[in-house]
Amino acid sequence: MKKKPCLKVTPAGRTPKDEVAGSSKGIRVTETGTLCIQLQDGQPVEVRKGGSSIPHRQQAEPAIGNLLGQIQWEDLKIGHVIGEGNQAKVRKVKHKHTGQLYAMKSMDLLGAHKIINKRTLQTELSRLQAAKHPNVVSSNEAFFIDGKLKVLMEYMNLGTLSSVLKQIGPIPSPVLSIISKQIVQGLGHLHASGIVHRDIKPSNLLVNSSGEVKIADFGVSTILTQQGQRAKTQIGSTAYMSPERIRGDEHNSASDVWSVGITIAECSIGVFPLYTEDVDLSENATENPFTQRTNMFDLSALIAERRAVVEFELLVPHVVKYYPRWPRPILTEDLKDFCKSSMSQEPNDRPDWKQMLEHPFISANNEADEVDLRRWLKDRGVCKSGGTKASTISSHEESVEADGGNEESGAPSVANPLPKPSTDQEEASFEAAVQDRAFEDEVSDGD
Repeated sequence: MKKKPCLKVTPAGRTPKDEVAGSSKGIRVTETGTLCIQLQDGQPVEVRKGGSSIPHRQQAEPAIGNLLGQIQWEDLKIGHVIGEGNQAKVRKVKHKHTGQLYAMKSMDLLGAHKIINKRTLQTELSRLQAAKHPNVVSSNEAFFIDGKLKVLMEYMNLGTLSSVLKQIGPIPSPVLSIISKQIVQGLGHLHASGIVHRDIKPSNLLVNSSGEVKIADFGVSTILTQQGQRAKTQIGSTAYMSPERIRGDEHNSASDVWSVGITIAECSIGVFPLYTEDVDLSENATENPFTQRTNMFDLSALIAERRAVVEFELLVPHVVKYYPRWPRPILTEDLKDFCKSSMSQEPNDRPDWKQMLEHPFISANNEADEVDLRRWLKDRGVCKSGGTKASTISSHEESVEADGGNEESGAPSVANPLPKPSTDQEEASFEAAVQDRAFEDEVSDGD
């Protein structure tokens, strides 16, 4: 039987102050004459003329420190917001002693439907931490504070692939091959570890100035402990979901392959490649079809009914017409076939990650490395992430819309190249000094 909290009566001749001397707990009297006492276990008790009572107190969520036991919360300096979505907020973070930069994703876990269990959190986070790979964003630490799970992740200074697209437009096929190879390598590692990501899209693929592309955001991932096991949920971004997921059918790693296919198709032309019948894509169209708000119900039906097909020949002329400042999309037959096979309507007809790497679109560029991508991004002046348009964690979750950008051309502005130091060593030193000084102006005490 649970022991009831007891109220100790102060003997005559002694004061409440004497009774609690040496204790951190307190006693106070309100203006209405109510005696408020805090018991040793922190439980408040109110004593008034009508008797004593224990006020209703909402059950507080426990404060859990570093879940992985590697980095202390007090050693972190919290910077400004660099990305925000419906379910999470991302801030730039700096380690006070080492100067290392991180990205901290904060997710609200409070609510009746969310049961917080420290051991469960530690287990899931440890599994994700164990999934280390050069093309997977690493999770370095996690904290549970005030009902929020704060995951400390690797900082990718160029932001998302979605933000890169908004700055430079379509990515040429040879460069996209390098990007695709890194994405598939990271995805292959996750699948081999029994993890289905379930939310692959441009805004969950991060880029840095070293020419690395990494898969991020495991907030909706499923840990599959047995090979071939399937999940049945509706978590993720509808626009990038496979047909079986839209229908609510069981799914496995093949659903991620579909998402990769539609993501690469989007990168190749600069805009989301699936549109419903109400969007005018005729030669006589007078309105930019890529700025029209897409009806997600109709799009979901299109995908679920196996009618979703990327029609490059139909889309490219409109991209050229409405975004004249963008480079013309360079599409090879290998690229189009890669997207087509990845987006096969039946899951069993899609390639697995090994077969994707063997596809000519990727395998023909084996000699190309990440240095080429680094130079390509640098030459086009892709902006650093830091709360500007180069950073976002939302894309087509609510609607599929292109960035309106420059009013004159109707296209997003292409960033001008910034002056750079002459050597890589000077560039690294210069970048470190700029980041250190800039961060001092970004510090915030927010969530």
